[in-house]
Amino acid sequence: MLKPMIHDAMQAGHQGMPERFAKRSIMQSFLILSVLSLSLLSACGSGGGVAPAAPVASTIYVPKFAYVANENSGTVSMYTVDSITGKLRHNGYIAAGTTPKSVTVDPSGRFVYVANYGGSDVSAYTINTTTGVLTSVGVAVAAGTNPVSVTVD
Repeated sequence: MLKPMIHDAMQAGHQGMPERFAKRSIMQSFLILSVLSLSLLSACGSGGGVAPAAPVASTIYVPKFAYVANENSGTVSMYTVDSITGKLRHNGYIAAGTTPKSVTVDPSGRFVYVANYGGSDVSAYTINTTTGVLTSVGVAVAAGTNPVSVTVD
């Protein structure tokens, strides 16, 4: 197929040109067109005719509870969260260690951990899934000197 194209092109527009230059010119043009075609196909998603996947509906997370480390009083404040307005309603306090700095809720929503700066330890609590009230799981666990945060995965 390429030979007839070269021959036709030489007859049409490359009559005064030596044959080797005409072939090179045709081959370069063919190569450029091939690369452009492939580029367009890849930019269009390979041209395979496969429709893109339908968008996945995302789930909106609405928190039920919130917790605040109270550094000066050595407690953690507990709140319920209004799912419509986001307003907090105070739900009490629970004792933490000395100088609590941060609170972290585990991904399952079942446990809370508090980094206690002054006590160089971490307090752990269970969460009542109905009320959000925390219950200590026991004695705080030693950490490095003066922890300021805790994270879980």
